[in-house]
Amino acid sequence: MYPSHDIATLILRTQTRLYIGAGGGTLLNALYHTVPAIHITAVELRQEVMDAAEMYFKLPRGKRINLEVANAIDYIADGLPKKVDVLMTDLYNTEGMDCAVLQTSFIENCAKNIKEDGWLALNCWIDQKNNHELTAIIKQHFNDVRALDTGSGNWVIIAGKRVDNSNAKEPQSRCTKAQRQNGLSINQMVV
Repeated sequence: MYPSHDIATLILRTQTRLYIGAGGGTLLNALYHTVPAIHITAVELRQEVMDAAEMYFKLPRGKRINLEVANAIDYIADGLPKKVDVLMTDLYNTEGMDCAVLQTSFIENCAKNIKEDGWLALNCWIDQKNNHELTAIIKQHFNDVRALDTGSGNWVIIAGKRVDNSNAKEPQSRCTKAQRQNGLSINQMVV
C-alpha cells in the first residue's frame, strides 16, 4: 500500500485522461479545475446520470473536456483514437461494481489504450484487496502496481506501464506544492 500523496502525484502530473464511469463527476470537476493542462474524456453509460451530474454537481464543460454517453467496456474494447496518460475506472451499476472490470479482456484493453509511460487507476470495492487473480492479471500488463485503501470501502489499484523510481520525498513534495497552489486537499481527490 502507498500513501495517498504518492498516488495523487502520479495522477496529477499527467495531461490526458480517460475517465470511465463518470457518475456525479466530483473527481472530474476537481481535476478539471486543479490541473490547467488536463484534457479529459469522460464516459458514462446513462444519459440521465450525465444530465444529473451537469445539473446538480456542476460537471464542467469546455474544450478540455469531452463527455461521451456509451458503454465503457465496449468503448475501451473498440480502442481509443489516441492513447491516454491515465485511464481511470469507476464502473458501478445498480448491483454494485461491474464485474467486467475484473476480467482479463478488460485489463488487456485498458493496457492497449494507455501510453507506454501511462497509468491505470482501477476503483474497486475493498473486497478486491485480496484478489490475487486480479493482481496477477494486472501484473501481466503493468510493471508498477500499487494500491490505496481509501478508508471508505474502496480499494484503488494504480498500475503503471513503467516503474516509477521517484524517491519517497519527491512525490510528497510535488503533492504538497500542488495542494498549496490550488487550495485543494489531495485526500479530497483520492476517494
